[in-house]
Amino acid sequence: MGYNRFMSTYLSTKIRRASQVLWSKLDEHLLPFGKVGVVLAISGGPDSRALLESIAQWPNRQNAGRFFVVSLDHQVRHESQAEARFIYMRAKRLGFYAHYESLQNEKTGEKDLRKARYQILCQIAKRHSCKVICTAHHEDDDAEGYFMALMGVGGGELGASMKEASVMGDFILARPFLSLNKADL
Repeated sequence: MGYNRFMSTYLSTKIRRASQVLWSKLDEHLLPFGKVGVVLAISGGPDSRALLESIAQWPNRQNAGRFFVVSLDHQVRHESQAEARFIYMRAKRLGFYAHYESLQNEKTGEKDLRKARYQILCQIAKRHSCKVICTAHHEDDDAEGYFMALMGVGGGELGASMKEASVMGDFILARPFLSLNKADL
């Protein structure tokens, strides 16, 4: 076996093994919802991108129902509009239904932005008859949220941690990667 073929096989195996960790979490946390429709909340960050790309390559994607990618521009950072538009275009290219929206509000605190974000996600889920809203939160986000709550700036309930699946009004909020750390993504 030549060096190039060896490296190609090695890299292919490494990518498949890394992807399998994510696909197993998708099998566990999204596949059970069948065909109820899933809104994927995708930002321009690496964690959300890992969620989008892993679902695009997920062997059970066709068995898991409809996916609707939502990319929101909070207008907080200069590059946020370009990131949100990129996610919209990437999602379309990967064969997803996609929606891009810019938040036109004066809210700048994390708590207010989170509330506005989830209101829009719920409106879009309802409009498209989706029952699940999925985020890319991971283990490190959970720890960060806890400490932010301790400092009084997180907007969450003091001492409360996120769950992999929870009820949010008429929807299920799914966080399939919550038990993984950032390095896994």
